[in-house]
Amino acid sequence: MVRIFYMLMGNIGGNDEIGKLMHDFSCTNPDDMNYEALAKKVRYFKQDEKGVAVMCKIMEDMRNEAAREAVRKTTKENAHRLLKLGNWHNKQFNINKTA
Repeated sequence: MVRIFYMLMGNIGGNDEIGKLMHDFSCTNPDDMNYEALAKKVRYFKQDEKGVAVMCKIMEDMRNEAAREAVRKTTKENAHRLLKLGNWHNKQFNINKTA
């Protein structure tokens, strides 16, 4: 499960724990991070062959789901446009059910 959270990034580089963590979240190089546990995971997903493969699979799955959702949305919008033109019925498009 992916969990997304938002933080105000105004204190990046602060000397407190939150500032250091926010700094780490903005780093692209794990060697520049403050927290070794986070740096270790970043190294795995960015530099280890198995970790890179896992990340590529996750990104591919996200891309495919976004593409499927775009097709569903476009199909539904097109069906509604055709309905507005007339001579078409909901049963022909099955638009009242989720795909």
